[in-house]
Formats: sequence, C-alpha cells, structure tokens
Amino acid sequence: MASLRSDERPRILPEVSDNAASTSQAASVAESDSVARLVNAVKVFGEGDSAVRAIDDVTLSFKRGQFTAVMGPSGSGKSTMMYCQSGLDRLSSGQAFIGDVDVSTLSDNELSVLRRSKMGFIFQSFHLVPALTARENITLPIDLDGHEVDQEFLAELTGVLGIENRLNNRPSQLSGGQRQRVAIARAMIPKPEVIFADEPTGALDSKTSGELLDYLRRAVDTLGQTIVMVTHDAVAASYTDTAVYVQDGQLVGQASNPTVDDVLAKIKELS
Repeated sequence: MASLRSDERPRILPEVSDNAASTSQAASVAESDSVARLVNAVKVFGEGDSAVRAIDDVTLSFKRGQFTAVMGPSGSGKSTMMYCQSGLDRLSSGQAFIGDVDVSTLSDNELSVLRRSKMGFIFQSFHLVPALTARENITLPIDLDGHEVDQEFLAELTGVLGIENRLNNRPSQLSGGQRQRVAIARAMIPKPEVIFADEPTGALDSKTSGELLDYLRRAVDTLGQTIVMVTHDAVAASYTDTAVYVQDGQLVGQASNPTVDDVLAKIKELS
C-alpha cells in the first residue's frame, strides 16, 4: 500500500516552550485545539543522590488531528513522558492534561474511565486477550463501559485495516501484523481524543511496519485522529507531521515533516 501522506495538508506543530517558562505562560497553550499537554512536568525516580529526573520541567502541547513522533536515545525519558501524559504513571510535579482534564488530579477509577473514553493505546506487545476473538478484543473498551458499538464504524475501520475477514479468529490464529491491526482497531473504536503508541513497529518486520505506519497515517489524514508515537525508528518518524526530540528528560528540538536523513542526523547528534 502506498503512503497516503500529502504534502498539501496544513501542518501544525506541537508548541514547545522553553523549560524556564512560567506556568502562566504555559497555560496559554491550553486552547480548544490542544488535545493533550504537559505543563511544567517533572518526574523523579529515586531519592537523594540516586534521584533521576526522567522528565525535567517539560511543557509540551499536542494539537488535534496531528501525528507526532517523540524521539530520543534510550533512557532519554520519552516513554516516561508518554506514560505521564496519559495517566499511566504519575508526575512528581506539574500537570498533565487530556483536553481540559488534569489527569494528575484523578483517582485510579476516574483515570480508567477517562482512558477508555478519551484515549487509545497501541503497544509493541499488542496486549490482546487470548480467549477473546478479534472482534471481542476490538470492542472491549466499549463493552466495559456498557455502550453500544457503532457497527458501521467497526465495519469501516476493520475494512480499512484489512482484517474484516479475521474478526472471528483468536489472537493465536493471527499473524503478528494482523494482531497489531486488531490493536489499532481497538485503540480507535471508541473514537478517542488521542492515541498513544509506544514503539508500535518494534516487533514487526519492515514490510509489516510500513503497512502499520500507512494505517496510522491514514487515520490522521482521513479520520482526523490525533496520534502521539514514541519511537526510535527514523523511518517511522518520517510518516509523522512533527518529530519532537528528548534528551535527559528535556525537550531539545523539533522538526516539521521529518525525513529519514534528518532524523538520523539528529539522533546521531543526541547520541
């Protein structure tokens, strides 16, 4: 499948402030087109001399309908940033918003409800339920909330992903690429505000990775989906609107319409 990326689409960069920006200045990025944002975010692991600032006073805003790659060397804090943004982990200080909701103020139960209704997740290891069929795995977030599945959207989504004929199969009966596409459909079926993808191509071969990235690109271009993808893969980053670079828990750069060569050069610089 050819990439559906279009150079004519308008590009909107995530807004990145200087780390020294005040909270009041950072709050100015909290406009209606901001789907997810961190404000003066800090995450510290350990205490005393062994303390590590995995996120070091980061302010970052992700805009609606954009595909963003968060990149950096191993240990740079990029995955921790995504976990704290989505409420999978707690900040030590600062704020993490999904829409206008500060996830750092929510209880575990409230976070679970918010994640099922406003967020989708795609992980490298798929996290499918072995005893459920592909269809049941896809509709699981909606079923847990007791809502009706939009059958028309389910048919459209599984058709686009090319798994409409595998919906009655269990994960063990699917290829790695098919399991990943089921995971994508599960992330998208609730029509979330934002999808977080953590190294989604890491366990796939190059052909399947390319197909997956085409599907994610199509979701942004045709469905207006917002996707934030943590990756170390320069090819994966080249499918996005913007690459945001992280090192030692800080934002150290960003690039619009990143190319493979540009990303490789930046990663080499950071390493």
